[in-house]
Amino acid sequence: MTRDQFKDFVELTLVEVIGFAEDKIQTQLPHKITFQWMFHDDERIKEGIAEAITDRVFIDESHIYPCVDIGPIDICEDGTLLIQAIVSGHQPREFGINWTGREGPFVYALGRRLINRFRTEHSP
Repeated sequence: MTRDQFKDFVELTLVEVIGFAEDKIQTQLPHKITFQWMFHDDERIKEGIAEAITDRVFIDESHIYPCVDIGPIDICEDGTLLIQAIVSGHQPREFGINWTGREGPFVYALGRRLINRFRTEHSP
C-alpha cells in the first residue's frame, strides 16, 4: 500500500469510526472533528488530521504500525467531536488484517465520557 493509499484509508476510517460510535450510542454525532493522540492532552489537531495520523502510523509500503486504537471520546466545547488514538507497541509490518478481523491497523473504540454524556442526556 502506498502512502497516498494509506492516507485515503485513514480518511475513510475517520468516517467509519464516527458511524461505529453513532451505532453504539444510538445518537448522531458531529462530523467535524478534532484529533488528539492519547496522553498528549495539549496537542489537538483540527486540520490535516489524516496527514497527522499517516505521519505517525505509516513508515513505508512494507512497514505500518499494525494496531492503532482510535475512536471518539467526547464533544469539545466548540462542538467538534474529539477523536483520540494510540499506537500499540507492536512492530510495524505490511498492511493487513488486524486482530479484530478488520482490514488495516485501526481498532475502533468509544470513549467512556462520550457514552456517559449520552446515557445521562437520554436517561428518563
